[in-house]
Amino acid sequence: MSSLTSRILPALDAVGFWSYRNICLVFLLEGWWLTSIIVPGTLIVDAGGALARPGHIEVVDLGWFVAIGAIRGGEIRWR
Repeated sequence: MSSLTSRILPALDAVGFWSYRNICLVFLLEGWWLTSIIVPGTLIVDAGGALARPGHIEVVDLGWFVAIGAIRGGEIRWR
């Protein structure tokens, strides 16, 4: 596990339910503004998956929030 991932996992786990909204926000910003250079979205989804495996967050909810953030970010970009 990379050092960046080892810092992101405890941060997402500490915020609990807000981790869904943080993941959604990352994908919204990635679709709307070029934040993938600073924080790659795949790294955040991998961190969310690592939290879902032991049961800290739900996989289905994670998928919904990722999809909503990506779709909304794409819509905002084209307006």
